[in-house]
Amino acid sequence: MKILVVDDEREIRNVLRLLLEREGYEVLVAANGNDAVLAVEENPDLDLCIMDIMMPRLSGVEATELIRGF
Repeated sequence: MKILVVDDEREIRNVLRLLLEREGYEVLVAANGNDAVLAVEENPDLDLCIMDIMMPRLSGVEATELIRGF
């Protein structure tokens, strides 16, 4: 299972990545909504996206709307 973790706080991304990888998941990370959209475009086989809502530039809600568009 491939999971994308999106958060503008590096520590949160790292902790989630480490915990999920320990459970055997493949984890990708993104630091903002723009990077999340690009990551989904480049990895259409993602199974799950864990996304922060309040991020600079492009919020998690806005990024999710864009991702749902494709």
